[in-house]
Amino acid sequence: MNRMQAYLSFADMVSNIGWMLGTSIVSNVPFCTFVGLIFEFNAVLSTCYIFCISVLGYITVTRGSKSAEALKWWYFGYALGVPVVFTIVLVVTTSILQRGNMIGDATFECWISDAYPELKVALLYPLVWLHMVALSIIYSRIYFLILVTTSELEEISEISGRSSSESHPLKTMANKTGLLLSPAKGAGNTISRNETVNTKGDLSISRVGDQLRSGVRKKMLKSTNRLVMKATLIAISFVVSWTPATITRILQLLGAPVPFWLWVSTAICFSLMGLLNSSVFLVMFFLKL
Repeated sequence: MNRMQAYLSFADMVSNIGWMLGTSIVSNVPFCTFVGLIFEFNAVLSTCYIFCISVLGYITVTRGSKSAEALKWWYFGYALGVPVVFTIVLVVTTSILQRGNMIGDATFECWISDAYPELKVALLYPLVWLHMVALSIIYSRIYFLILVTTSELEEISEISGRSSSESHPLKTMANKTGLLLSPAKGAGNTISRNETVNTKGDLSISRVGDQLRSGVRKKMLKSTNRLVMKATLIAISFVVSWTPATITRILQLLGAPVPFWLWVSTAICFSLMGLLNSSVFLVMFFLKL
């Protein structure tokens, strides 16, 4: 996950460069076009990486870390392949439609020009919205599984605690029937020293086994919770960053006026996107979570 988070932060950093340049380079068509294509690629790349990080967390919880890591090439293939396809579709579609410059003034940056309004939506926002829905389903499932696992661990600990305080069944039976858990002097209904030792040995081994299994599961759950927390914070930053822009695009599609405060919110959240994702790593590192 750390590697994907590093790539995500890099993609956001490149996108932030596009926002820093803004629309001041629109008059320089070749440079604006180059920046716009890079922006399109990295905007799609960012949302794909966040989705893959969430999928990694889900598979870790449901199948284990080894199964999650075994799919690392799928994560990178999806995260890099989708942006390549979207960028190629943008170039090919605008070449066919021939309505004007492919890249132009997109309010905050050089991106798809106003000559292709449908492409502004189709080549980014449906994917963002699809990933938002997927993240909601994934994290609902993850937290349900964590609650179930935590409940099971509490039951194991409770059962283990009760078993350690109770007498062994054989000893209880001996006390009730008058049988002695000591060396027998003769034949009869008694239990030999060897049987007593084996009984106590079996009991102690059983208790140790329960404790070890419980300890291992607790460590695994703690590690899984740490990974899920990191993925959750990244997903939250994704939702926060894209929600104002999503509302803005919906209002534009409906032909409704966009309030000034919403434009400001969109600009602020876009600008903070890279900072939020990087902050997740720093918070997890310094708090040693």
